[in-house]
Amino acid sequence: MCVILIYRRGFEYLKYFKPSFLFELEKYYPKASQLFDGFIEDLSNKTVFELLTRAKAESNIKADVNIELVVKIYFFRVDNLLFKSTNLFELYTEEDLFKHLVIYNLKGIISSNYTNQYME
Repeated sequence: MCVILIYRRGFEYLKYFKPSFLFELEKYYPKASQLFDGFIEDLSNKTVFELLTRAKAESNIKADVNIELVVKIYFFRVDNLLFKSTNLFELYTEEDLFKHLVIYNLKGIISSNYTNQYME
């Protein structure tokens, strides 16, 4: 549930970003870009990883799921996926993007005994 709430909040802010912002940040403000990159890396590789690892230890995630791989595929640098060639926020609703990038992916790894309001 914590991972869902973290990414729900992140999506609320990402929808205000323009793809050019991230590219200009990297080009013109490399130190700020490094801070942003560090934040994203810590969020996914530490916070989200630890939460999913704890969920797996509590048998809320299937035993055969590789948490590190899940984080790298689905949670690390979501901004790159959303803004790569087009701003997906301009093509789809925030709710649809959130469901497809977070909820549906988590549904694929959770165990059958786990439930919460987002998974119903």
